[in-house]
Amino acid sequence: TFDDFRYAYGSVSSRAWGSVKGLSLIPFADFLNHDGTSQSVVLTDEDRQISEVVADRNYIPGDEVLIRYGKFPNSVLLLDFGFTVPFNIYDEVWIQFDIPDHDHLRELKLD
Repeated sequence: TFDDFRYAYGSVSSRAWGSVKGLSLIPFADFLNHDGTSQSVVLTDEDRQISEVVADRNYIPGDEVLIRYGKFPNSVLLLDFGFTVPFNIYDEVWIQFDIPDHDHLRELKLD
């Protein structure tokens, strides 16, 4: 059914990893949670067909290993991964000011 398709598509697209060859599912990698400040990453060797987690520090048994999914603003995290993080350092806001050409202070305002 269409509902089954949507469920399957959502499950795969929220867990898939992108590479030069397209999307792939990496067993257990989807268990790793995001931390925007983590330097741990998942590396993939396309030729050898392997993926590995490179940790940013020494972990002790029981520690949660966190990775950075990427340097993404909350808009991307929400649309692609289904969550946001508070105080995301990669959030950005675009503000546009229109200064009319006839404004006699236009050059000062643009400076």
